[in-house]
Parts: sequence; C-alpha cells; structure tokens
Amino acid sequence: MVATYYLELRVRKPTKTKKTRQVPCNPQLVRLLQGLTRGQPTDQVFTSLEGCVINNHNFLLYHWRPKITQLIEQGLVERYRPAYNTNTLR
Repeated sequence: MVATYYLELRVRKPTKTKKTRQVPCNPQLVRLLQGLTRGQPTDQVFTSLEGCVINNHNFLLYHWRPKITQLIEQGLVERYRPAYNTNTLR
C-alpha cells in the first residue's frame, strides 16, 4: 500500500482511501526510479540527504517557496502555487 508518513510519530499512515495509488510512468522514468531505490520495494525513493523521510515543512519552507518566489520574480510563473498544485505553472 502506498502511504504517507507521520514525521513526528515516525510511522507511515495509509492513504485516505486505503487503496494503492498508481502513477503512470514511461519506461525511461521506470528505469530512473528503479536506479534510485536501495532496498525493498516499499522503501522510500526520495529521501533527505541523510536517507530519512523528507520533512514536508522544511521542504516547503527552504526549497519550494524560495524557488517559486524566484520563478515569479523572473516572470516564469504568475503566482504562488502550492506544491500539490503544479500541473499548469503558466
């Protein structure tokens, strides 16, 4: 089951529907993602530099917001977009 993570409790939580979610990937992306895994199929693919689960708060504060702000200043993005709403940046 695909799950998110309760950072404070250090445990995974299930998806809202309790069902596995699938994301379509082309063969090139599948090879790339398989090359990033280090162990079990259930291991995290994207981790912090220390190999831990990414802290969403820190990611948004120190990486996402500064980058979106920069893109706005460059005129590449009209307005701030939440990390979960990036399908159409312009």
